[in-house]
Amino acid sequence: MATTIMILGDSGTGKSASLRNLDRKKSVLLNVLGKPLPFKGGTEFHSVTNDDPRSLNGLLVRLNDRKDKQVVVVDDFQYVMANMWMKSLLEPRTKDSEFTKYKEIGYHAWTLIRTAQNVLRKDMMVFFLAHTDVDVNGKTRCKTIGKMLDEKINLEGMFTIVLNTFVHQDRPVSERYCFQTQNNGCNTTKSPMGMFDSEEIPNDLQIVVNSIQSYCGSGGMELTLETIHGQKCNFVQIYTQNRDGTENTGKSKIDSALGILGIDFLPAVLNADGEFEFPAICKKRIAFAVQKEEYLKSDGSGKGFKFNLLHFFFPDTMQTFREHTDGSPASTSKIPIEDILLDQKEPSQAAGATSGPSETYDDLPF
Repeated sequence: MATTIMILGDSGTGKSASLRNLDRKKSVLLNVLGKPLPFKGGTEFHSVTNDDPRSLNGLLVRLNDRKDKQVVVVDDFQYVMANMWMKSLLEPRTKDSEFTKYKEIGYHAWTLIRTAQNVLRKDMMVFFLAHTDVDVNGKTRCKTIGKMLDEKINLEGMFTIVLNTFVHQDRPVSERYCFQTQNNGCNTTKSPMGMFDSEEIPNDLQIVVNSIQSYCGSGGMELTLETIHGQKCNFVQIYTQNRDGTENTGKSKIDSALGILGIDFLPAVLNADGEFEFPAICKKRIAFAVQKEEYLKSDGSGKGFKFNLLHFFFPDTMQTFREHTDGSPASTSKIPIEDILLDQKEPSQAAGATSGPSETYDDLPF
């Protein structure tokens, strides 16, 4: 199941311009109107011009087999519906046929989104860019054709991530265009808690891609650790597989922790929030080592830091599980751990770009 994201905004507020930093080799643009992108290098994208929803649906299905493509942008999704309506204006029309046309438009818009969500690979992201309208209650939402998609479906309800454009007229041009990441009470913006650093980010789809990859990572577990002094380490994330389904080193770390705790079987319990908990490891004593790493926040607000979880140890001997099993002395715990500072990184690393999910957590109290 691919990740689908809706980007909403009026014309000229930075929707199409947000493609400017996407990796051209990994991205595909489904250009509904065939309009040029508003920045240099826009012609470098693998772009297909088509406004027929059946053809677009077929293109999405075929892209599933293109392992080199990870990001798909549909720009402008609203014109898939609008063009169907405009092309039907000169057709013979009755009251019944007009209602049938609305149903057809609604069905094809719904189908296109569902194909992206249910057919494409889970390592893919599909962005649906669309214009906005204001409803009778004064709320800004996705512009559609007819009442069916508004009243029966509610397109934004099909997405977990809906970002709205916002323009700060009092800022320099380079800082003027933003995406809102949280609802302001007057729009349909939404995103998972903790996915973005702030309520506003630059209108940059690559930042959105990086944030989603960092947040979602892949299969794994999230821990809360508390030191003997009462200091808590929240949101310790250990990923056991990459987004493409391949296994990574996170599994060995979890296996190591279970070995240290003497747990052979880890039963899961579904809590009231629909999340799995593991009571067998709660309030167990274990030692661990972390490494502090600095990074630049994606919203440009400054420097942040995170901690990379490196090792688990037996708390009394400070041996790793392998050292304990081999009968060797504790040596890993004696290796000095140096902080990773911004001035030690390449520019792309300092900006937070990563090659895969990291086992990190932010804003610790120590």
